[in-house]
Amino acid sequence: MKILGEIQTPIMIEGAELHEKQAQELLSEMHVKKVKAPKTLLDALAFVHAQVTDATARRYNLVNGEETIMYYSILPELGCIGVPDLVDCTTGTPIVVEKKFVGRVPSRIWPDHELQLAIYMLSLERLGFKSVRGRLEYHHRTSDETTRIELKLDRQLRKKVKDTVKAVRGIIENDDEPVPTTNPNQCRACAYVEKCKWRALGV
Repeated sequence: MKILGEIQTPIMIEGAELHEKQAQELLSEMHVKKVKAPKTLLDALAFVHAQVTDATARRYNLVNGEETIMYYSILPELGCIGVPDLVDCTTGTPIVVEKKFVGRVPSRIWPDHELQLAIYMLSLERLGFKSVRGRLEYHHRTSDETTRIELKLDRQLRKKVKDTVKAVRGIIENDDEPVPTTNPNQCRACAYVEKCKWRALGV
């Protein structure tokens, strides 16, 4: 059985390659020293706190690539761990940046991307950093078209994160059935449509 996120589509592979290319370009400009991977949750939290503190003091970016991870996003109370594309600390205040490579650049943030970015922002806030901001960058895969959307944490977004995590945990842990969409267009754009038994009728 495939777990969520394990199915790799050509579009996902292409996006990962574009991510990695940009990450390697940024990392090649830096002199990153190898450090031991943290072994415990407390070690990991201390590691990322030290990384962000140093980066904001010295005004540099924390960039993540396939082989070099400079920042882990950890939110223990929600059971969320992730790796954002980068944390921009060049202004002295951390800004989580998530890049998406798409076939059509949207005018507003997609709900799943908003939640992903919000969790990354909450992880920084959890470490004690104030006024954390987020930026979603949509890059067209074959042109220079780019849209940058700023995101701020408010009460409504915080509640949306908690409710979504609770719903997902219910599906995973209790075999709850997800609420399927009735919109066939959403299914047509989904990377998992061929594997999904809940897809909209007619797709």
